[in-house]
Amino acid sequence: DAARRRRKLVDVNCDSCYAQCQNIENMEDNGYVDAAEYVDCAKVYENDNTGLVYYAGAICANSGKRIKVGLFTDEACSVYDSDVA
Repeated sequence: DAARRRRKLVDVNCDSCYAQCQNIENMEDNGYVDAAEYVDCAKVYENDNTGLVYYAGAICANSGKRIKVGLFTDEACSVYDSDVA
């Protein structure tokens, strides 16, 4: 109902909410990438001189409750490189 929606709005600090949204919006400019881009395995680094290639893909976090982006040494994202993490 309307009274319940008004109570929820009281708890929202629009100034900090806007600042958080701006931080998220500018993440790519600050060197971060959208993790959704790595749901499938994708090449993220290649050194032609050494032949070193890294791929990024989804992997379970240690807690088992989250998904994070991991670095792999194969294009199927099946060989996890724990030394780089």
